[in-house]
Amino acid sequence: MLSIDSYKPVDYIMDKENIKPPMVTINVSGCRYETRLSTLENYPDTLLGNEYKRKSYWNNQRQEYFFDRHRTCFESILYYYQSNGDLIRPNSISLDIFLKEISFFQLGQHAYDQVKQSENITEIIIPLMPKQHWRKRLWCLMEYPQSSLLATLITIISMIVTFLSCLTLAFQTLPIFAGYSLNACLQQSNLSSNTTFIPICSDIFNSPFFIIQTICVGYFIIEFLIRLISTPSYKRFFTSILTC
Repeated sequence: MLSIDSYKPVDYIMDKENIKPPMVTINVSGCRYETRLSTLENYPDTLLGNEYKRKSYWNNQRQEYFFDRHRTCFESILYYYQSNGDLIRPNSISLDIFLKEISFFQLGQHAYDQVKQSENITEIIIPLMPKQHWRKRLWCLMEYPQSSLLATLITIISMIVTFLSCLTLAFQTLPIFAGYSLNACLQQSNLSSNTTFIPICSDIFNSPFFIIQTICVGYFIIEFLIRLISTPSYKRFFTSILTC
């Protein structure tokens, strides 16, 4: 976590040297943008325009701010600062993704009003987000795959694990695999196949189906716990059909 002592943004250093406020570098998912600090501070209530809000994203080693966000959307957001409040959604970006980026960078009601006017809509539903930064980041990773490259990767992994779990359950019902581990345990325990006693032996735990299912269930539990601790609303979380 970034400490207060290690946070020395460019504007702080330049003020001590009595030099005109310099250009500030903003790294968005590996793509660097430069603009004047005074341009950002024209909107002090936003994330980029407020020193205390943006300081947690400061990389002291590289002397730049880093955001793991949507690069194409950020170009429009940066233009919002440079053009004194003109916000234009790129044609290649969906409205939902654009609204999420507006919410993240805290552009405010003026930006939402522009979107409503340009998109010919009467109401904008702002996504509910946790208040703490670390919870908000976790929630975006798990709930909004378009928010970053890592979120997209997590979504792909979840889909693969879900598919693998369903495929394993389906294969276990095939006659060639059905009862394989049970028959091996019966032979190991010298019991007949007509017995009502179901033995437990190492062959059950060594079964590839058991191993795959254990890994999948473990992943689902971890994913559920991450969603649980990062959800902005426990009521909505537990009443959601997807949670059930």
